[in-house]
Amino acid sequence: MSATGEQLCAVRSILGPVQGLQMMFTMMPARSEADWSAIAKRIALVPQARAGYAVSLREGVARGLLAPSRQVGAFTAQLQDWGAEGEGRGWFAQFCDAAQVPDSLRAELDQAADPTHLEVARTPTRSNGKTPGQPRNDQSNGR
Repeated sequence: MSATGEQLCAVRSILGPVQGLQMMFTMMPARSEADWSAIAKRIALVPQARAGYAVSLREGVARGLLAPSRQVGAFTAQLQDWGAEGEGRGWFAQFCDAAQVPDSLRAELDQAADPTHLEVARTPTRSNGKTPGQPRNDQSNGR
């Protein structure tokens, strides 16, 4: 994968980096206060993961490694759907709603899952406003 640069244009609506990140939370234990504390700490790191992913996509654009536009469209729609979950508070906030925890931990979860902090629905764009996965035409870009 590294030799071909696939990680620099990994825009998918199924089993991509963003979906893996979200899936990780659904597989974590979420029964005890300690479990939810660990979840809060990991959710607080999501912006760093997202920023690293955006850097990779931008590097892909710089190298001409672009995902097919249909994948970009499906991925963008998926991010918008996730942002709309939880009555517009986003997927992470909805996920954290299940936590039966003390108020102090609830505040930590709510802060970590705040959509303005996570910016989950933002997709990096080129300077011309196109998303990093858009090829020049609507065909697959040869891969």
